[in-house]
Order: sequence, then C-alpha cells, then structure tokens
Amino acid sequence: MTDSENFKFPFPWNNSELLANEYAKDNYKIIRTGNKTGRAIIFCSGNGLYFPNTEAEFTGKIITNDRYEWDNLANDKRIMKYYELIIFIRDIYKQWYITGINSRINTVEKTADFLKDLTAGLEITTCGSSAGGYAAVLFAHFLKAERFFSLSGQFSITHQISSEAPFVLMNASNSAVNKYYDISNLHKGGYYLWPSECKIDIPQHELVKNNN
Repeated sequence: MTDSENFKFPFPWNNSELLANEYAKDNYKIIRTGNKTGRAIIFCSGNGLYFPNTEAEFTGKIITNDRYEWDNLANDKRIMKYYELIIFIRDIYKQWYITGINSRINTVEKTADFLKDLTAGLEITTCGSSAGGYAAVLFAHFLKAERFFSLSGQFSITHQISSEAPFVLMNASNSAVNKYYDISNLHKGGYYLWPSECKIDIPQHELVKNNN
C-alpha cells in the first residue's frame, strides 16, 4: 500500500477545522411519519453529497443547506405511508463511512449500533448510491435488514488508495478498519443496479455477478 505521507490531500481533507466543526454535529436526520407500519428505511448519502470538492460547495451544501441525498423522497406520499421511520445519514468526509457519521459515532460498528437502536423491532430497508450503496449493503448486513437497494454501489474500496481517500489510505493496514474494504460476500437480500457501460462500475459488478 502507498504511504499516506506521499500525498498532499486536496480540499476538503486538508481543512481539518472546517470538517471537524461539521463532524462534531449529528450528520443524521430522523423523520417519524406517524404511520405505525412496523417499517423503517435508511437512506445513506454517497460521495456525491457535495461536488466539486471546494470550500464554497461544501459550505453551500452541508453548512447552509444541510443536505442529505435522497432527502426529496421524504416528501413522497407513498414513502410516508409505507414507512413509520425514515432515517438519513451522511459521511461528510466522503470516506465510505469508515469514520462513521460524527465525532461520537465514529466507526462502522458504532454507526451500526446507533441505527440498530433506532430501528429496533422494525422491518428495515437500506438504500444508497455509489458510496451510499456500499453503506446500504454494509449496514443491511449489520442490521439484518429485510432488503437493500444499492445503485452503482461499491463492493470493494481497495482501489480507493489515493489522495482523495485519505482515511481509506491511512487505514489500509489497520485490520479493525480494512476488514470492511471488501464486502462482496455481504451481497445478499437486496437489489443491485449498475450501469453496464460505466468503466468504474464494471469491476465492481465483476465481484458480485455470480451472487444471488
């Protein structure tokens, strides 16, 4: 693995104060619809949460607008009717949730436990695209979810050893973290949709194409 010291990290990962201030906040949103259906859905934001990676974009999307991917679906009457609990989570570092969602819930395991407590006794669905699709599969496994929806999600992040994935890079030899770098064996109980002509998605599909 490449040593992280060889990289000069671009924004936002080189602005620790700005990121740390937002990382200290919740970075989750909960909607209780009032409909007692026994079902919960968890929407996992991906790395498209803000783009491009500029301070202005981060400030506008995260600080000013408090953006979560899939947020617009919360207003859909069918979603509101079907689920009694809607949860949105985001990883503002855009590092496949390996540092959790905030400074208190700062690991994959703590995030899973947090979601498990919120959804206790409910049938669970997880959903996300790209890095959010990776998270949807990962947390569906921990929560024993009824199903997941992964749209162009990753099943291996070992290729993300670059200047734009500093935490993935710095934990490449950390077995407590890197054990989640390949989750292709967790692909069960859900739906995976991928663009068959996308060069980024083709190798991800190869990992799970024989899975049920």
